[in-house]
Amino acid sequence: MSKSIWLRYSLASLIAASAAVSGLLVACSSDDATNNGTITPDSGGGNDSGGGNDTDGGTDSGSDGYTPPKPVPAKLLLVHAGSSLGPSDEGSGIRVCFGTATKAAPTEFTVTPFPVLPHTATGSAPFPGIFPNSGGVFPSSGANYEDLAIRPYVMNAKRLAERGIVGNDPSTARCSQILGTSFDAGDMPFKENVDYWQLPDIAAGILKADHTYALVLTGCSGDAKGEIYCGPGDDGQPFIPTDTPGLGNLKLMVVELDTTTKPAATEFGAQFIHASPAYKAIAVDPPMVPLLVGDNDAGTLIAGDAGVEYKRDATKATDLAKVTGLTTATAKIAANPNFPPGQGPFAAQALNNAAKSTKPSVQYVTTGLKDEAEYYVNGKAFTFIAVGVPDPAAPAERAFRYLGFPNDFTPPALQ
Repeated sequence: MSKSIWLRYSLASLIAASAAVSGLLVACSSDDATNNGTITPDSGGGNDSGGGNDTDGGTDSGSDGYTPPKPVPAKLLLVHAGSSLGPSDEGSGIRVCFGTATKAAPTEFTVTPFPVLPHTATGSAPFPGIFPNSGGVFPSSGANYEDLAIRPYVMNAKRLAERGIVGNDPSTARCSQILGTSFDAGDMPFKENVDYWQLPDIAAGILKADHTYALVLTGCSGDAKGEIYCGPGDDGQPFIPTDTPGLGNLKLMVVELDTTTKPAATEFGAQFIHASPAYKAIAVDPPMVPLLVGDNDAGTLIAGDAGVEYKRDATKATDLAKVTGLTTATAKIAANPNFPPGQGPFAAQALNNAAKSTKPSVQYVTTGLKDEAEYYVNGKAFTFIAVGVPDPAAPAERAFRYLGFPNDFTPPALQ
């Protein structure tokens, strides 16, 4: 008998993808673009931390001199799970810009005067970009996002590289220039919905301090081509692209991770985000029921396993499951126990590389580093994000995979 540990709310096979993601959500210059939709907070809107500043000197009213800790700005991941960006996509990846507005003037957006992010290529990438079905951690500037409305822009990475907009040299065009009305790109002007797409706004109060979120790009541009699966539109019906450039059903899912539930030293914590509309379209039956395979061919079924459905408007990852008895050095993960073992992209893969010869076959970070501290281990919680197309004939960059990230991480400083 196969020893399996089934997680009601997910575990899965992961193919690590490398992408260095840089981001900063602060505004300093004008933005003439119009609002084309807003992601709004749930009722209550979250607490208003006033930017986390201690205006009364940082001490309480007592005499003990206690200084309460300031709120930590929201920690962010960014994942490119978009199905297609149309004829100009070519699997070449994206870069990002942001505009911001304050609560006092929520419709007056300004675009950040920073380079398009990421600005530097990593690994074997031909140019900077967040490539399809990959993702990473946003660096932090220490800015508090809670009191800011955010306007994301998805930029075509290849088109930026063709115009020489790479790197962080002071002479390199910034987001505020590229998206400004007077920017001159010579004989290759930037075109909205061809070279960049303005996504629906994220309202102030969504990205709360002391919380952690995955920002997951999903959907298709209006002129996406081929047999692709875009997921539903705002009306809940499948989005069908046309030949007309447009936003289509592109958007960012803002999904909160559980950073309060702490697994014990003997427990493996896992939660799940389903961001593959193609899996939803192709493999509705059976549903996604990811499988964690132990090393001794026996296991525990967590009751109530009904599968995990794709939710384009998910606001939270699934409940954190805590599994005991897992030997992470030899465990394997697979996409679905209802598919034949070893079938196509659903084959079980080693959770970690026990040999430690080159690098882990599966890692929860996306930088390609090889330190043992980056392996999946008991005593920590992880979020696994399903992306890609569950078809063995799919291009490598679009193939089905799971990205996995630690729920508790320290973002690097913005450089």
